[in-house]
Amino acid sequence: MAEKRLAKQPGGRKHELKVRLTDEQRAKVSRRADASGVSISRLLVEAALAGSARTATERRAIVIELLGTRRLVAAMGNNLNQLARIAHATGEVPDQLPATLEAVERVLDRLERAASELAPS
Repeated sequence: MAEKRLAKQPGGRKHELKVRLTDEQRAKVSRRADASGVSISRLLVEAALAGSARTATERRAIVIELLGTRRLVAAMGNNLNQLARIAHATGEVPDQLPATLEAVERVLDRLERAASELAPS
């Protein structure tokens, strides 16, 4: 079923953009537009204006943040394990424990913020 054309906008659509694509990109965009029953222009505008959709660049940034946070969590787990061994061996809580626990809270907050970026709007 073909999509209905957009109604005329008061004052018209005055702005035109030029987009450069590789042959492969053009083919993919064209197939997606055909499958949706819209023009390439309409597909690109709707994709750009979709409030909840994230671009590949935005998704990559979230993944990079999550992977960085994952490394921090692994390092802190190792640190906490060492502090637990000291506590077991000596029977006393190491002096570094409060600062380490504060760092754990900061990193977990960072992880929660990054994960919330993945939640649908």
